[in-house]
Amino acid sequence: MALEELRSRPSLSAYLLGALVALFYLVGRWTPGRLLSPRLQGSPKEGEPRLWLALLALGLVLYLATERGRGRGLSRSWPRILGFLGLVALGLYFVASLAWAPSLSLAEEKAYELVLPVPLLVCIWMHRDPLGVARASIVVLTWLLLAMGTLAFFSSMEGRLAVLGGGPIVFGRNMGLLAVILLAQGMVMTRQVWRVALSLLAVMLVLVSGSRGALLAMLFGSGSLALRTRVWRLVPPLIVAAGTLVLIQDLPFVKAAQDRFAYRVLELTIRERYTAGRTTLYLESVDVFMGAPAFGLGLGGSGYALGAYPHNIFLEIACEGGLLAVALFLVFLCSVLWECRSTRAPPDLVGVFLVLLASAQFSGDLFDSRGVFLFGALILAAGASRRRRRSNAGAA
Repeated sequence: MALEELRSRPSLSAYLLGALVALFYLVGRWTPGRLLSPRLQGSPKEGEPRLWLALLALGLVLYLATERGRGRGLSRSWPRILGFLGLVALGLYFVASLAWAPSLSLAEEKAYELVLPVPLLVCIWMHRDPLGVARASIVVLTWLLLAMGTLAFFSSMEGRLAVLGGGPIVFGRNMGLLAVILLAQGMVMTRQVWRVALSLLAVMLVLVSGSRGALLAMLFGSGSLALRTRVWRLVPPLIVAAGTLVLIQDLPFVKAAQDRFAYRVLELTIRERYTAGRTTLYLESVDVFMGAPAFGLGLGGSGYALGAYPHNIFLEIACEGGLLAVALFLVFLCSVLWECRSTRAPPDLVGVFLVLLASAQFSGDLFDSRGVFLFGALILAAGASRRRRRSNAGAA
């Protein structure tokens, strides 16, 4: 990222939208009742924070619609156009699939969850400073994840770690995001290399959570960032990581991380080949897809046929939307990955997207994968904004 892009400060509306994106991703289906009982489910929809965040985003849509000069910072780039068109077409197709959904109740519940992120996606499309929105979302997300990580250090390390009534899989994925964000920032900003030390602490929290999918997603995100980084920039982070590991090796939570890795990865995964039923679920999902390969079973069809979601974003889309829906999703995904290939793409934003994309292959349903669509849309919009700025600078 260019130095002037790092120093420029986002506008108030960019900070607001960035905060809404970060909060909407983190909140998910969480409700305040989880603080009283982690197993509390079925809260009224009007009490869900995600609904209120969506309504705030809808108000921001109305504001951006009347704001003068909106969209002037964007270029009409093909990746951005194709990516957003693919995303819109996928959403409309899933809405149309309500017509042949096998269970209307399941389809309506899923449609409600898929509609909630729409105001945020519209805001990202409309905002005249999407690069500022992207920076603001990463800033807010980083501070919130740091707060969650801090809470974790005051929690018991006896079982699989989680905080605020959430599950260990979600907590592990979030700490993986924090590790990759801090690592990316430490590699880009040489004076901020101390962030790598905090990144290593986040890695330990991923291990204590016991989530193997989160560990794989974190390794995929950090490895991808390393491959697109110049070799000389990797030396200081490696030195800091090694030094930090030496300093903290005798701390209790590091011992807990080692024990959890030995049991969850070495014992369960490698020796016993335990996959928590994922292999069977994936094979059953393929059978469901082959039953209606062209157009799928319709929205909510995977839950109806399997009694559970496939725990893989491609399989879920294939089961419910068929090859047509998969093709539309690939248009969006390939457009985002095309933008990610650029060395000028914000590395922390790219890292967040790659971690969430990898995580979506092992756990969660479409709503749980909301970060793939939100941060993917930010990458598309931010890339178009950077190209427009460079062309304006060249013209000047």
